[in-house]
Amino acid sequence: MSGEARTAKCIYIHHDNGIHEFILADGSDEALDGWFIHLDQVFGEAVPVVRLLYVSQTDALPSINALMTRARLLDRRHPGRPKSRSAILYNSASKVRFLNVFVQMSSAVGRDQSRFFSKDQRQEAIEWLLRDS
Repeated sequence: MSGEARTAKCIYIHHDNGIHEFILADGSDEALDGWFIHLDQVFGEAVPVVRLLYVSQTDALPSINALMTRARLLDRRHPGRPKSRSAILYNSASKVRFLNVFVQMSSAVGRDQSRFFSKDQRQEAIEWLLRDS
């Protein structure tokens, strides 16, 4: 099943291939709220692996505190959530801080995999997400 939903600063697209894509307009709290609203719904699905593609439209970084606070709340709401594979498409090296926090969030749980790709590697990211291992 595919579909699209929008909040003010986050577009969510569920593609026919099963990938859940999140397009963030910027690094604002409003964009993070939209992202986590959609992510909360995705983590409620009864599937063995959730495949996530994150795309940022800007080099603006979200607040690390805001990101971690929302991630902890999401983990508490979904303690038995499915495993995830996440591909993050980034604009530039200025996102290193955000990317490192994202990796720490994912690897701390031990059931998730994350990789980072530049925006021009979108097809490679999708192929990696759809792999079984």
